Amino acid sequence: MGKFLNRLYRHFESPGVLNVARNINLEFSWVIEAGCHDGQDTLKFASLPNVEEIFAFEPDRAAMAKARQRLRGHQEIVHFSDLALLDKTGFVSIYDHYGELGTGNTIFRFSDIYSENTIACSTLDIEIPAPKKMECSGWM
Repeated sequence: MGKFLNRLYRHFESPGVLNVARNINLEFSWVIEAGCHDGQDTLKFASLPNVEEIFAFEPDRAAMAKARQRLRGHQEIVHFSDLALLDKTGFVSIYDHYGELGTGNTIFRFSDIYSENTIACSTLDIEIPAPKKMECSGWM
């Protein structure tokens, strides 16, 4: 999870990002949600008064459809993207530790070729070029 997030989460038994942010009085104006699933957490972010933009990524078409429906009243701030946000561009197959397509201890297999078992992926730098207002403010 990274050293910073491990330090941040260590005092929370079952952390939700919003609970952690509230407990340390963290304010933010934009959110990048890599895996918004059905939009349940995205809706919580969209309801915060200071949030101006949300970038929601979800490669699962059925889950994304639910997220779009759930957030239909927040289209002005939520930007949806139907792909996986990873460290490479192209296509990826996600396998569990037994080598079968699924979830669990995941293994990513990258490819430049689309197949029925792959999902499109891209990087944060490509999908969201950082404007001035999104530069890190140094709180990390």
